[in-house]
Amino acid sequence: MSERQQLYADSDITVGTYTPTPLWDEVDNSSDASFITSGTHITSKTCEVGLNTGEGDPGVDTASLPWRYVVRMKQDGSPGQQLTAVISLYQSTTLIATRTGIALTTSFVSYGDNLSDAEVASITDWTDLRVRVVTTGSVGLPRRSTVISSVYALFPIRMDRTRIRGTTIGGSVATTIYDATLN
Repeated sequence: MSERQQLYADSDITVGTYTPTPLWDEVDNSSDASFITSGTHITSKTCEVGLNTGEGDPGVDTASLPWRYVVRMKQDGSPGQQLTAVISLYQSTTLIATRTGIALTTSFVSYGDNLSDAEVASITDWTDLRVRVVTTGSVGLPRRSTVISSVYALFPIRMDRTRIRGTTIGGSVATTIYDATLN
């Protein structure tokens, strides 16, 4: 049995032109009611947030639940240029995974990717994971803004094999051995 933990944004790494700050405080939930905005695009816009550490070492076990990083975002609704995004998962400054060529729509959509076994195995410090978002506008007027409402990662918690031994209660001779295997 595997449980899943959700790692939300808990620190700002790169703010760029995004507002309001702190960024992580606006994107640390799954609600579209709070969000950050890039300001209009003339060139590319970047923001990066750190993720909290979660409750357990995930270990390398992708058989039961996928590992996933997600950014929920859109472009503002004004007509004009088309925005494209690249979202990346980092451990400190080391790139773990990236998704490119995301054409943003005018409604919030969750964009992300499942990690491969090799990408999961390359993570050596679960306390220093970050998600970076880089958006770029095409030539066109008027300029649009990127709007981000959530940044998070989903990881299974790996539980190790446990043996639980029953004991004699109230003088009863019934002692039972239970094996509970959690993966």
